[in-house]
Amino acid sequence: MSFEEDVLKDFITEAKENLERLDEEFVELEQRPEDKELLSSIFRTIHTIKGTAGFFGFKTLEAIAHFAEDILAKLRDGLVVADEETIDVLLKSVDYIKAIIAALEETGKEPIDDTYLEFLVDLRNFAEKVAKRAEGGGEDKKPSQEAKAEEASETSPEEKAKTEEQPKSEKTSEKEKTQPEEQPQKEAEAKVPAPKKEPEKKEKATPKTDKTPHVQLTETHVRVDVKLLDQLMNLAGELVLSRNRLVQIASRLSDSELQNATQNLSLVTTELQEKIMKTRMQPIGNVFNKFPRIVRDLARSTGKKVTLRIEGADTELDRSIIDAIKDPLTHLVRNSIDHGIEDPDIRVQVGKPPAGTLILRAYHEGGQVVIEIEDDGRGIDVEKVKQKAIEKGLISPSEAEKLSDREALALIFRPGFSTAEKVTNISGRGVGMDVVKTNVEKLGGSIDIQSVLGAGTTVRLKIPLTLAIIPALVVTCNSQRYAIPQVSLRELVGLSEETRKNIHQIGNSEFFRLRGEMVPIIRLSKILGVQPSEENHKEESLVILTSGAMDFGLVVDEIWDSEEIVVKPLGKHFKDLSIFAGATIMGDGKMALILDVVGISRKIGLKTEDVDRAKETIVSETFTEDDQQFILLFNVAPEEQFAIPLALVARLDKISADKLEFVGGKEIIQYRGRSMPIIRLENFLPIQPLPEQEEYHLLVFAEGENEVALLVSRIVDSIQTKIDLDEKLYQIEGVLGSAIIKDRTTLFLDVYKIIEMHDPYFFVKVVPQDDRPYRVLLAEDSPFFRQMIANYLASSGYEVETATDGLDAWEKLQKDSFDVLITDIEMPRMTGIELAKQVRSDERFANLPIIALTSLASDEDRRRGLEAGIDEYQVKLERSRVLESLAELLKRKKEEAQAA
Repeated sequence: MSFEEDVLKDFITEAKENLERLDEEFVELEQRPEDKELLSSIFRTIHTIKGTAGFFGFKTLEAIAHFAEDILAKLRDGLVVADEETIDVLLKSVDYIKAIIAALEETGKEPIDDTYLEFLVDLRNFAEKVAKRAEGGGEDKKPSQEAKAEEASETSPEEKAKTEEQPKSEKTSEKEKTQPEEQPQKEAEAKVPAPKKEPEKKEKATPKTDKTPHVQLTETHVRVDVKLLDQLMNLAGELVLSRNRLVQIASRLSDSELQNATQNLSLVTTELQEKIMKTRMQPIGNVFNKFPRIVRDLARSTGKKVTLRIEGADTELDRSIIDAIKDPLTHLVRNSIDHGIEDPDIRVQVGKPPAGTLILRAYHEGGQVVIEIEDDGRGIDVEKVKQKAIEKGLISPSEAEKLSDREALALIFRPGFSTAEKVTNISGRGVGMDVVKTNVEKLGGSIDIQSVLGAGTTVRLKIPLTLAIIPALVVTCNSQRYAIPQVSLRELVGLSEETRKNIHQIGNSEFFRLRGEMVPIIRLSKILGVQPSEENHKEESLVILTSGAMDFGLVVDEIWDSEEIVVKPLGKHFKDLSIFAGATIMGDGKMALILDVVGISRKIGLKTEDVDRAKETIVSETFTEDDQQFILLFNVAPEEQFAIPLALVARLDKISADKLEFVGGKEIIQYRGRSMPIIRLENFLPIQPLPEQEEYHLLVFAEGENEVALLVSRIVDSIQTKIDLDEKLYQIEGVLGSAIIKDRTTLFLDVYKIIEMHDPYFFVKVVPQDDRPYRVLLAEDSPFFRQMIANYLASSGYEVETATDGLDAWEKLQKDSFDVLITDIEMPRMTGIELAKQVRSDERFANLPIIALTSLASDEDRRRGLEAGIDEYQVKLERSRVLESLAELLKRKKEEAQAA
């Protein structure tokens, strides 16, 4: 539902409530015609209906409300008094308004019927008659018999003829004195043309029609106190806890009837919880709609010109979170105008339009809401940020040199940091951004800044949809259970003898090498101050968590399962324990504490420079990034083993077989409040079918808002290994090749291709338009990556030629022409950096676009690559970003060539 549809829905709901009240109020008005308070209430209701009708362009509704408002204005101002005849006309107006509201609710359009136009003409005539009565000075304030007789004489043709013979200038002068609302009335008349009235029709005192519609408006909405909604949410939470408890009991007793009843209860509980959650959801437009005024006022006070654009105002969030983000968003908007957008004359000097653009954008992504504040201002000078941080003693000059741009921008969130030249009443007081970050992280969210000097800045917030009932991973330490919110969960790693080799001790700190990335780790037992359990040492797992600022690993004794938990606040005696975010009641009735991921990351106290030092220390003793990959091994049928890169999987989950549904010929499951399609590999590959079992594993893949899952029987392992792919043995669409893994022949799947075979429209086609397909030269020494990347490029409409290394690519460039070069970095004979330098040294290829694809590039690699002439860096397995970057680069190069 769009934001406008939402507003219309609210308008109809409010109008229905007010119209039912109007019937009662008009009857009261007939008894108390001079009740000013009652008249003002009726006037406000009609005025609101008129204004909103005008906003939506409902002309008939607006005109009826306008003329009714004219009559009410004369009554309210005491110029005339409501008599039976006037009340009749106004009540008929209400009946017509009700009929239009009913039509709008049903069809979204006003009814097309001559009856409405006829009534509108009569209503206008009556409004004019009331206006003329008001011109007489209000002589009919007392509805006596004499007044009625006088009124009758006023309506005779002779008197009207005299009135019409009055000089035009005289009539106009009198109207200006007694009828200040003449102009709005004329505007409404212009919107609703009416046929000319015959003189004899002017004798009629009231419009006579027997066609008045009588519609009984049905109540579809009720207003509920927010406190009642909060109470319902609490009760839903208690119901979830009871459901969890009952599920555990039923699984222990193994009673089929009890289990069936529990499953039904579980379904109803989940649906009830979702519906109650929906009552608390509100569009973020409720926050965004206050910013046009804020932006206008700030722009005027700073002498700047700012155009505000709002996108995704209908994105919904829990009411409690909407309340919590109002102040952080306001601060970020103020910063964008004060620090970001330049003065008009400066913008013109650098070739920008005088008015800056500020965009407020919201959208759903991966079970969270992303809010972006984007401006096209001056951007943030990273070197200036570093210098300020050195001046304030936050970092040393040597540390500043090692900081990447992203790490330098993160300094802005340090307490007391500011780059403002002068303190203003808007910003620059050295406080604020640290508070913004703290408040966002308290919600379980994260904040990030991206900026390009001279081009603008984007601040991105990621926050959960709700905080009341959340999915969590349950882990144990020293036989005690703890819950970790899944919104902070990145991935899980089993600590086997093989994977423990990736743990490195540097000083007093431990680091885990995760696909070439150095992740600091800490043991939960150390944080809690308890002795580690020796008996569970072999079962330990590493939970990779993200705190927004950086990722870290948490070593736990055991991983139980994922479960929906109800967040209960901690008592005042535990408020100072920053490592806990609350508590919950588990299915067996026992309590478990909820870990605060942000609080734990602060307790660890590690900085990004510590991670960099660890990387430098270990780099000499480890393999190159492309030599080994983290892969996920799984079975469909027990006899066959398959593998995919673990980085491609958005989530791993389990479902019971009874959750599978067939709808419209498609197999789906209800997953996280949405219907998600299921892929069975045997439908696309010549393999053994999935056996029937009570529970299956899901490998969930995501592309933007789209999600799909492979259904598999068993997760075998996740391992880091060198992939020696054989491309010749299995030449099947959807299979990249095979390799021997753990003494078994393993098929490596092309997940992108299989998803495309299942749904050709799953991936958005991002290809720049041209007369012919763009030709791509792909240099990649790994057969695994070479085939996967070539496949998704080809399926997106590119013509792809592959090269096995940099030297092979250079030789092919001499023989053929290409529109773009895509290259790996680490390759034998000639690396990607060397290839880029060779290409740029040849004036024939001076303008050839170059994109580097890598598993993980360090900042030093990026610096060397940019110096060598590489245009873009992207991660190999991030298909959508690679394609978007490729299309944008080709488009930009084409525009540059045309401009030249």
